[in-house]
Amino acid sequence: MKDDAQAVAWYRKAAEAGGASGMNSLGVSYRDGRGGLVKDDAQAVAWYRKAAEAGNATGMNNLGFMYANGRGGLPKDVNLARQWYQKAIDLGNELAKTSLEKLVHQ
Repeated sequence: MKDDAQAVAWYRKAAEAGGASGMNSLGVSYRDGRGGLVKDDAQAVAWYRKAAEAGNATGMNNLGFMYANGRGGLPKDVNLARQWYQKAIDLGNELAKTSLEKLVHQ
């Protein structure tokens, strides 16, 4: 059985140590309200942004999603969503390709 609270504690340690993957995972944990965290899209955005700026392609994709949907206190901004999706695609993130295609065909 997985222990989400312990996972969140490790994500936080990794994130605070500068680990971009931990930053993104912490963002996902806030988005979903895992491990005892209250769902908080604004915190998710903050951690996705840190992950994205540290070069994490999944964080870039997730930040793009938040812009595309106007979540976490962000305005809905298709252009910024595209930019983040494209950065993720440039790093080989396949999910970002699908995300960008959906955005273009909305």
